[in-house]
Amino acid sequence: MAGVEKAVSGGGFSVVLVLIQRAAGIDIRSAIAGLPIVKLIPFSLISLFYISSGFFDLTMFASLLAGGLASALLAPKLLKRIDERISLAIVSILSIVAVLSILVLPLLG
Repeated sequence: MAGVEKAVSGGGFSVVLVLIQRAAGIDIRSAIAGLPIVKLIPFSLISLFYISSGFFDLTMFASLLAGGLASALLAPKLLKRIDERISLAIVSILSIVAVLSILVLPLLG
């Protein structure tokens, strides 16, 4: 379960979701803007598992909630200002980094 949580919260899951949406024909701005909604389901399920198992840290919850709210408010404003080619380049670079981290980090230990 910890591996699933890592993948959803910081292991390149967002980039994979954007790539899947792009493959389905959704434009890059809509794909990025929809990430909070798309990630809500798996993140909620993982959160329920941790809470039901007794692993709940109020400080961590508050910081994650604050970061999520800040990004939800900031992302649409940034997307309006960034050209679509730049958005695609950023997603491409993050995709490469995510794949490399998946391939290289297990080898390091």
